[in-house]
Amino acid sequence: MRGNRIGAKAVDTALVEAAIDKAEVLEALRARVAADLGRAESAQRETVRGATHEEAKPENDKDTRALEATYLARGLAERVAIRAKERGVASVRGLRDRPFDLTGAYDHYTSGGRYDPHDPADPIQLMDDVLRASPSIGNVGAEEALRLGAVPVIGTARPTPIYATSSDYDPKDTYWPHRWFVEDKVAWPTLTGRQQFYIDHPWYLEAGEELPVHKDPPGARSRFPLRINGGHTRWSIHAQWRDDQLMLQQQRGEPVMYISAEDAGARGIDDADDVVVFNDIDSFRIHAKVSPAVQPGQLIIYHAWENYQFAEGKGFQNLIPSPINPVELAGGQYHLRPMAICLQPGQFDRDTRVDVRKV
Repeated sequence: MRGNRIGAKAVDTALVEAAIDKAEVLEALRARVAADLGRAESAQRETVRGATHEEAKPENDKDTRALEATYLARGLAERVAIRAKERGVASVRGLRDRPFDLTGAYDHYTSGGRYDPHDPADPIQLMDDVLRASPSIGNVGAEEALRLGAVPVIGTARPTPIYATSSDYDPKDTYWPHRWFVEDKVAWPTLTGRQQFYIDHPWYLEAGEELPVHKDPPGARSRFPLRINGGHTRWSIHAQWRDDQLMLQQQRGEPVMYISAEDAGARGIDDADDVVVFNDIDSFRIHAKVSPAVQPGQLIIYHAWENYQFAEGKGFQNLIPSPINPVELAGGQYHLRPMAICLQPGQFDRDTRVDVRKV
């Protein structure tokens, strides 16, 4: 019986090989590779075209993406006001459920006409008002600030959960935060008035998170072998100056991913290669930097790259699992409430599971 099975298997193998036209398979593979190469070259040309386009060049030494964003905001405010008047739409529910008149959107954006976004000198006027009203800077105008290059700090601004200053300023001493609470014994702005680690909010209790606790991130048991970690970039403050030409010259000049020599070698990836990072959610292309300082199984992508800086306009945030932790929606206590840039549901980029292949 065993001999019959071996003979039948040999016949089956011969039939399969006879049915396969190796020339056709080879031609199909060549066509596939050529198509992939064509798409890669097209994407690269498009990236170069966008980066060197006349409209992408700064018009002056103050021209940045942030300034371009104000142009977009200005245009949107104008168009919203015009369309609201045309359609007879006036009051809508605005911030904190307060009514907002859409027909006055542009008037609101320009502070009742005080600012004229169409005027090239408008940013100077705006910054002049901001600087002169700042308790940290004092009566220094925008023109003087531009001339000085760096403006000395003379005092602290109002404390907020973001800036967390809460200390008096002494120009002759090192400045450090929270001295009101630590030295002057002012109550901390928490439910107990103390630094608080135990949170007896019912949502935290139900989730078992009344104290700091480890929980595996989404996808920690994924079939994908590599994990993305990140950190703060050295060449910008968050997204500010992330596309500045001088700062880009201090690095690779485009989004870059650090990969271990071991993982790169196993995938045929050399330093400076373009690679695709992917998982079941999405994929993106990025520049590879092979580093002996990176652990096997780890990828490092420093934060603040904008989507438009990636090939095909997709960055690493596109493939991060993003379920909301319900405790992020908890409220009712001063230190447990959504605020600007604080305590808002967001993505968690640590330990996102992926794999990488060379383009």
